[in-house]
Amino acid sequence: MNDIADFLPQPPWIGPPLPRFLGIVWPWQQSGGGFLPSLPQSFMSNVEASYENEELIEWVDWRGRERKVKISRKATRR
Repeated sequence: MNDIADFLPQPPWIGPPLPRFLGIVWPWQQSGGGFLPSLPQSFMSNVEASYENEELIEWVDWRGRERKVKISRKATRR
């Protein structure tokens, strides 16, 4: 009899997000099957990501004056 965990999606490093009882795994997992699943490798170990955004906001205040604000956002992840 199947356990309730067999009906949950399997982890993405083992196979597609399908229930385990179907037995569908990635081709590279079929040959090296063991008791414990292999952990996913860090794909972002030495990648630097940066983000830059500039936004202009315009509005009319309560006195009827037109206002403008320029917002600049910069972020870097190493």
